[in-house]
Amino acid sequence: MYEEVYAEMVAGGIAAKLDTPIWLDKTGQIVESEEEAFGMKTQYILTHPQKLLIVDEVRSNTSQAKDGNCGGEKYLVPNELRPQIKAACKDTHFTMLGFTAASSEPVMCAVIFATKELDPTWVLGLDPFSPWVSSDDNDNQIKQNMGKGKIHPLGPECEFMGKTIPTFCCCSESGSIMAELLTQMLMTIDKHDVFE
Repeated sequence: MYEEVYAEMVAGGIAAKLDTPIWLDKTGQIVESEEEAFGMKTQYILTHPQKLLIVDEVRSNTSQAKDGNCGGEKYLVPNELRPQIKAACKDTHFTMLGFTAASSEPVMCAVIFATKELDPTWVLGLDPFSPWVSSDDNDNQIKQNMGKGKIHPLGPECEFMGKTIPTFCCCSESGSIMAELLTQMLMTIDKHDVFE
């Protein structure tokens, strides 16, 4: 199976096959002995690691009902107040996917919400500690409150190959990745012209 994957990478021009296997260290540099090496011998070298994408998914839930008091945190409040920490108790499942190049650069963050229909306000995000900027012009007011450090920070943006790629948000009933969603994600990366 691995031979087929490496053959595809060689055919795609992002890897090269060597005549004899070699040892590599953690940084990808050729070393002489197994003691200096990290991993097994290989006959393949990535020639363009920035063109090989790796994606990892992490599922989560916004509910903190079963989190418990982890770590024994203590909170100080004035004598006349009772310590109360607000926490989300409603189940809201989602999946995060991080697209990373083999060169270790982040490429794109994707979020799949577990729902039939995506609410556009979810894409905005919410930072309740940022101030609201008021304006008479409603369209301008929305723009003034969106972006890093604002009340609607949006998702994380990735700087890759000189391009800024925003978070990709979508939905599926299960909150899981499906072929058509993965296709849309890859098309979004492609629209930013980061690869030839």
